[in-house]
Amino acid sequence: MDSLNKTRSGHGGDIYSDPSRTYLDLSANINPHPLPPRVYEELPRLLEQARAYPDIEYRALRRDLAAYASRLARVSIPPDWIIPGNGAVELLDKAIAAFRHGLVVRPAFSEYELSFLRHGIPCQTLDRTLSETGILGRELTRAILDRLESDRSLDGLVLCNPNNPDGARWDPSAFRELAGSCRELGVAILLDETFGEYLAEDTMLLPLTLEYDNLMVVKALTKFFGLPGVRLGYLIAADDARRRRIQHQLTTWNVGAFAQGIAHILLEDEDFSRRSREENGAARQELADLLQSGGYFRRIYPSGANFLLVVDPAMPRLIQALRQEGILIRDLSNMPGLGPGYARIAVKEGTAGQLIAALDKLGARHSEQQEE
Repeated sequence: MDSLNKTRSGHGGDIYSDPSRTYLDLSANINPHPLPPRVYEELPRLLEQARAYPDIEYRALRRDLAAYASRLARVSIPPDWIIPGNGAVELLDKAIAAFRHGLVVRPAFSEYELSFLRHGIPCQTLDRTLSETGILGRELTRAILDRLESDRSLDGLVLCNPNNPDGARWDPSAFRELAGSCRELGVAILLDETFGEYLAEDTMLLPLTLEYDNLMVVKALTKFFGLPGVRLGYLIAADDARRRRIQHQLTTWNVGAFAQGIAHILLEDEDFSRRSREENGAARQELADLLQSGGYFRRIYPSGANFLLVVDPAMPRLIQALRQEGILIRDLSNMPGLGPGYARIAVKEGTAGQLIAALDKLGARHSEQQEE
């Protein structure tokens, strides 16, 4: 593992460093779609519920989450397979803590490696080439299996679908091959699918928890439902012993009654989910087309999520200039597995015009295009 001298990582969404400014925040991948009116209507009742301790077993919450995940994956997921948590990060951290020796495929969400560091667990990394098609397939499957077969002490593999920060998604058939081989090798897969709602149904990997008991899937309300301040995630796993090991590490009442009540409302609103997926798909294509036609960056990578990964040699200067224009994008220059010049731009409906106007004002054009 790279030398990491801290156990907290920098993230997008830093609107607090300069409270005197109002920013268009394209650094955090949060659904901008308005919350259902029912959330606001129910606030007095939710606050009253918060005057009591939540159910220590989270029975109603697990039923709600199982019903939602079952609709999403078009399979039947038992409530007993669900572990609620104080955001996806808590559950990712506790699942990693149950490994003895892990492998992280990069580029990836920095919290994975930090969790291994925090718990003093050895971690190897495998840096892959960024996908030009936005699909992760058998070439990566083979590279991962080569590493796992060469070191049989590895018992945990951490992946993401679609991947953060580039939005590449797994080909389901290649992932099946990987999951089956990992099961034979005694390797558990921890799959972060917090952006999975943006994928087409036939490319979500959540249903495979019914086929592979070595697969754990982590999801959250933070990203898709646009409530990062209400910390609620959940882990789905078929293996009883694995769930018990993770549950044993969680504190009592790690999810509040207020978060549980809001979840109940959001998870029932199928119209919110449908419209969010449709609008994000259209907005992502619009932004990608505008950035491509304008020649603002050297490369824009295809994405299955609510963000785009871009790269350009002038990125450090451009990030600071956009900040002065009141726009935040996510600087990825220090992200392991990438390198200088990379940034991530969140897709938010109705914001492409403001970003393009700022890029035009700054004269942002990729240097190769300027020379043509």
